Amino acid sequence: MEELERMRDRLDNILIAKMMHDYGKPLPGSCFFTPESQYEAVESLFQPALELLFSASVEFEDDDMEETRCITIPVSELMTLREEQKAVLADIVSSFEDPLGELWGEAEVGDDQLQVTINGVWGYSSSVMKCIVRFKKKLDEMMKGVCAENGAHAG
Repeated sequence: MEELERMRDRLDNILIAKMMHDYGKPLPGSCFFTPESQYEAVESLFQPALELLFSASVEFEDDDMEETRCITIPVSELMTLREEQKAVLADIVSSFEDPLGELWGEAEVGDDQLQVTINGVWGYSSSVMKCIVRFKKKLDEMMKGVCAENGAHAG
């Protein structure tokens, strides 16, 4: 059973690396994980992937008493979006759940940040990452529209 858990942890990190590769931002060779790397572990690929995805330093805050982890992700592009666009993004990250573990949570879209709250003691961060990557893809799509609108007015 212990070996099965380690294999799931490895798979979780491999899935995160695959998502980043598919997104077009492969993790650098300096990133590593150990067989026991779960989402809360420093050597997990979760934090480096988030930081690469948003090109920003991501802040993690743990509350062991509440079994909660809060992640603040700076997203300056949000300042250029209309409220209805932010609402679309908020729907994407409004809730998520890890089907193999006991992690669940939600995220709130702010004026210039994404505030992610993960609840639970153990689980696999690839489920959370999948939701955040969907958010980032939609944000990228919206930003292309904003750039196109601005370009049309400039010329």
